[in-house]
Amino acid sequence: MFIGREKELRQLNAELSSWKRKTAVLVYGKRRVGKSTLLSEAAKRFEGVVINHMCVTSTFEGNMELIYQSVSEGLGLPNIRFGSFFEMMDYLKTLDKKILLIIDEYPYLKQTKKKNEVDSYMQAVIDRMPENVKLVLCGSYITVMKELLEEGNPLFGRFSLIQHIRDFDYLDAAKFYPDLSVRDKVAFYAVFGGSPYVLENLDTSLTIRENIERLLLPETGLVRSHIENVMLGEIRKTFDARILEIIGNGKKRYSEIRDKIANSETGLLDKQLKILLDMETIQKTDPINRRNDKKKQFYEIVDNLMRFYFTVHFRQGGNDRPYR
Repeated sequence: MFIGREKELRQLNAELSSWKRKTAVLVYGKRRVGKSTLLSEAAKRFEGVVINHMCVTSTFEGNMELIYQSVSEGLGLPNIRFGSFFEMMDYLKTLDKKILLIIDEYPYLKQTKKKNEVDSYMQAVIDRMPENVKLVLCGSYITVMKELLEEGNPLFGRFSLIQHIRDFDYLDAAKFYPDLSVRDKVAFYAVFGGSPYVLENLDTSLTIRENIERLLLPETGLVRSHIENVMLGEIRKTFDARILEIIGNGKKRYSEIRDKIANSETGLLDKQLKILLDMETIQKTDPINRRNDKKKQFYEIVDNLMRFYFTVHFRQGGNDRPYR
């Protein structure tokens, strides 16, 4: 059952049903936030052929071959070997069909070449896109996808619709457990946050404690694996993991983080904090009575589930502490 995203779905349906202008859509957001589900729901109303392709960790040429294969399968044809993406688009132009081409996990394709090289290639594709084809680029690596929106990027200004898909807020998250009391709805949201993937795996016939014991405390718990392997997967590649541990354990000011890491290279810490801010993993917060006072600013973990993991369940040194 599809829940929430009413505004995003309306926007997508309007964009995909109009043929008055060239359509290139950008959809991005962290992993398992519901991007593919949203696109699948919108595709149900598309009056034409829907071709959904997932990029992989491979070479540029390897990804291109897989795209051609997806297009051939989507059209119900034997595997066609095109000489280039442009040749493929020229072929699609000859068909008496409306076509929606969704390229998911675009960062895997983007990272096969030097900076902006694939983006420049895709810019030319969009500029020459046939009138009967609509293109959607989707991706989970937020920092990589945000590069497409920078003024210096070849794809800047090429998208007719841009959607940044975020976790559900309390009101939408509560739709996953409508029969609970308001108190329990707040408690579930405070612990498990608004990830559709996590919300779908809650058992509302159990108490919140029982859900924590089932999903979060065991090393093989589904939600714990989601945090450690998915939510922290991209983050661990680019920053010192201790930063979240430090913030989660109450040291939230810049000076406290710096002193706890005992790193004299403040430039490196600044860079890592900026990455975490760009990835929307942490945020800067001002005291209510000291707005814009940089000396009083502190950092907080944005996601409720990750905040719970680092402040209640996870302790410095990797020790676990049972939920009380």
